[in-house]
Amino acid sequence: MINVANGAGMAQGKDFSPLPKGTVLKGELQLKFDNLGGVVVKSQNPDSKSERLSARIIISDERYAGRFVFHDFYLKDSKGQDAEQSDFIGEMTAQFAAILEHSRSAHTVPDKYNIRNYTELNGLPVVVKLGQRKNKQTGEVFNTVDCFLSPNPASQCHDEYQAYMNGSASHQAGNF
Repeated sequence: MINVANGAGMAQGKDFSPLPKGTVLKGELQLKFDNLGGVVVKSQNPDSKSERLSARIIISDERYAGRFVFHDFYLKDSKGQDAEQSDFIGEMTAQFAAILEHSRSAHTVPDKYNIRNYTELNGLPVVVKLGQRKNKQTGEVFNTVDCFLSPNPASQCHDEYQAYMNGSASHQAGNF
């Protein structure tokens, strides 16, 4: 079974199977834009008022270069509340913080946490730890972003970040 959500390069015959859960990889964050150049923020489903910023991470590590993983940053909950008022603000804030800490060293210069709009995140380098999820309708397994890794010692996935950047981390699950 081919899962186009897990990689580019179908014409080249690349492998599209999900990468192992716990794999740590470098990549580039690419936001989804509409035809007017705006960031696409869409409702999750017709019955929900949730909104998300859709992105993909283009993997740059040599072993899996060119493959990608989709990720959504939730901006509004199912009731339409802004993330700042919702229970999941901590998760989204931590994800954006980790991206800025890796790409801009924001944890050392607090002004680098400030962004004017979401488009400033486009093209930033990231380090991610992969998870997996099963599609409820098809049963197909696909990769997710389990954690955005950060050099900030106070961040959730700092130990994995340090091990990966020091070259001591295997790319497989269970080694952290």
